[in-house]
Amino acid sequence: MIGPAPADLHDVDWANSLVPGDFCDLPEPVRLTDGVATATSRTWGTVRVRSGRNVTYGDTDGDQRDEAALHVGCDDNGATMSGQLAVGYVVLSRLGDSLAVLGTITPRQKQTGSYGIGLTQVDFAPGRITVHERWHRPTDPRCCPTGESTTVWTREGNRLVPGEPRVVS
Repeated sequence: MIGPAPADLHDVDWANSLVPGDFCDLPEPVRLTDGVATATSRTWGTVRVRSGRNVTYGDTDGDQRDEAALHVGCDDNGATMSGQLAVGYVVLSRLGDSLAVLGTITPRQKQTGSYGIGLTQVDFAPGRITVHERWHRPTDPRCCPTGESTTVWTREGNRLVPGEPRVVS
């Protein structure tokens, strides 16, 4: 549990919320301010965490209340040209009166190029969330990843379990 939850997650001010940082190897959650925070990653040192505006909603447990998938990312705060270090979707639900993390969705496709994998879309369905990934093949230019895959994350109780990625192009 990361705090109190409104009756409808559509009412959360995600740009100023507390989010878990496991996608960026942060030891504890971070508080976003206008969608940004600075934190210390166990892997990369000082990082900038960004989020707050790209949220997808859907009902995975059939309770007629939406869960939320908040797109998050961390970068090296401009230290290098290709500063993106990690991306993910934090999936949150209302459990009782609390906001709870069901899990953090991270890329599952094995990287074959020299650039990071992007998560481009999440689709909610009963008991699962399908995530669309774009990735660079070894000969792809930075602008234009040609690899596409999907991974189905299954909801098991109050947690998410990833399936194997499936290459679709």
